[in-house]
Amino acid sequence: MALTYAIWAPLAARSVTSPLRMIQKHTPGVGEHGDVYLDRATTQFESATVLVTLIVLVSADFAMIFSGVRAAGGRGLGLGIALAFVTLAAWMASLNDFRASPRDTLDAAWLLARGYPAPAPSSIARTARSDRNGQVPSER
Repeated sequence: MALTYAIWAPLAARSVTSPLRMIQKHTPGVGEHGDVYLDRATTQFESATVLVTLIVLVSADFAMIFSGVRAAGGRGLGLGIALAFVTLAAWMASLNDFRASPRDTLDAAWLLARGYPAPAPSSIARTARSDRNGQVPSER
C-alpha cells in the first residue's frame, strides 16, 4: 500500500502542475512561465497540492522502509531505501517548472486547510485585468 502512495505522489504533483505549463506553451505572448507565480491566487491550489503530495510521499517512504525491515530485515531495509530514493527523485523531477516559494506554498496549504478563499490578486494582476477589460482596478 505504501508503494502505491509513493508512486501516486509524483504523478499527482505532475498532474496538478501540468496545466500551467500547457497554457504557457500554447499561449504566445503571455510572458514567462514563472510570471504566473507572481499572483498567488492563481497558483494557490497547485501550491497546496504540491505540499500535500510531499507529505504523502515522505509518509509512504517511511512506511515502505519500516515494512521492508519488518518483512526482510537488512534486504528489506535496502529495498525500502532504494524505492524511497526512486520515488523522491521522481517527485522532484515532476516539479521541474514549479516556481512558488516555500513561503507561498505553506501559505496556500494553510489557506486551503482553513477553508478561506484565495488571497486577493496582486496589484500587477488587478491592473492587467482592468486594462484588458477597460475597468478601474479595485481591491477585493
